[in-house]
Amino acid sequence: MGGAECGARTQPVNHPDAVGMLYAWHAETRAEGCIDRTVYGTSRTATTSFFTHHLRLISLAAVIGAALPVAIWAKARKSHLLSGAPLAGLLPVVM
Repeated sequence: MGGAECGARTQPVNHPDAVGMLYAWHAETRAEGCIDRTVYGTSRTATTSFFTHHLRLISLAAVIGAALPVAIWAKARKSHLLSGAPLAGLLPVVM
């Protein structure tokens, strides 16, 4: 007998109470007869908690999203640094 698939959502987590939504889905995955199809890590330190796993991935996405423009900017400017070009105009104006 297979249980209902719980906790599987394809909609983006952009609700004002995203943490509350994750916690509610976490509770669903703990219900009797529920099948949690989340693929968790295999290391000894990997979490098996739906809530912790997904909150960590959302946080990671935010960090990567913030770091990506910096990495792109640095890559575009590295040739200037290697060529010995003056730094004038190299740094972005931050207000």
